[in-house]
Amino acid sequence: MIIKIQPDFIEESHLELKPFVHYIPATVDNITQSVEYVMDIKNEREMKQIVMHANEWCQVSMTATALSSAAVAALQSYMDILSRYDTSWREKLTNSMSATNAHDLVPCYNT
Repeated sequence: MIIKIQPDFIEESHLELKPFVHYIPATVDNITQSVEYVMDIKNEREMKQIVMHANEWCQVSMTATALSSAAVAALQSYMDILSRYDTSWREKLTNSMSATNAHDLVPCYNT
């Protein structure tokens, strides 16, 4: 069973995780009550359902294929945003990768 302290920020890949469906939410102030709730035998059926949903999510969302697809989607989104900001970024990148630094893994820019 996952008891998740609510973070100040949420990773995009975890936006589909729902409290009381995939985990038990908690705060620093109520962690004791959350643990007691999870451990209460009266809630055993609910806890088993939450664990089942969390496992199903992991089996679909945490595979190499799903993670690499999410990474590609994030890069595509970044490229789209960058294109709105600077329409010539692709040209600048291409021009910076001249024959003198073609062997570099990552191009270095002079500022």
